[in-house]
Amino acid sequence: MQAPVHHLSSSMQVKVANGDVLSCVSFIPQAQWSVDEHQFCTDMRVLPLHHFDIILGMDWLESHSPMKVHWKSK
Repeated sequence: MQAPVHHLSSSMQVKVANGDVLSCVSFIPQAQWSVDEHQFCTDMRVLPLHHFDIILGMDWLESHSPMKVHWKSK
C-alpha cells in the first residue's frame, strides 16, 4: 500500500548536503520505514531526487542521537 501524499499550502526550500536548494511542495505524514530490524514512523518531505530513496535530515539525526554505527559492516 502506498502512503498518501499531502500537498503543502506553500512550497518550502530544503538545503541538501551538496549545498543545492530544492523546492518541496508535498509531504507524507507518518511514513513507515525500516533499517535492518528498526522500525520508524516519520513525516517525510517529498523532494525531486533521482538517486536516493530517503535522505535523513539533521533534524531526524539530532532527535535520534547519539547513534552507534558500524560503517564497515554497513
